[in-house]
Amino acid sequence: MGMIVPLSPSPSPSPSPPPSSSPSPSPSPSPSPSPVLEVFSKGTITELFNRSNSNLSAIAVTLAIS
Repeated sequence: MGMIVPLSPSPSPSPSPPPSSSPSPSPSPSPSPSPVLEVFSKGTITELFNRSNSNLSAIAVTLAIS
């Protein structure tokens, strides 16, 4: 005769761990460039170095490559 009323406890929100927002620095694998692209880039680098011998252009070329 007695009706059992299930006591639904208030669901306590479990503290979710903070998502790791810091990306792991994985070195991107450098794909083997096609021969045409390789020759073209080498020619461009040589051309840049021939045009100006300033350290600034050398740094710019190095940054552009890497």
